[in-house]
Amino acid sequence: MENRHHTNKGRILLGMVLIGIGVLYAFDFFRILPNIHTWIFSWGSLFLLIGVVNMASKRRPLVALVFIAAGIYFYVQQFLF
Repeated sequence: MENRHHTNKGRILLGMVLIGIGVLYAFDFFRILPNIHTWIFSWGSLFLLIGVVNMASKRRPLVALVFIAAGIYFYVQQFLF
């Protein structure tokens, strides 16, 4: 029963992240937040999403931290250079 709870938690988190991405994409479409698609559809976002979902599932927290660190690295590289 506990396994099912962790799976549902990860699915709920993934659903919330996808809804958030959709809302941000709509803001970009209506020019409320222009150029937000460069943040949403980037390698940094993909790695952060994978890391957060892995962290929520608590299967491999070290792997999740590596993905989150890689995502942060890509964002820092994109915005500072």
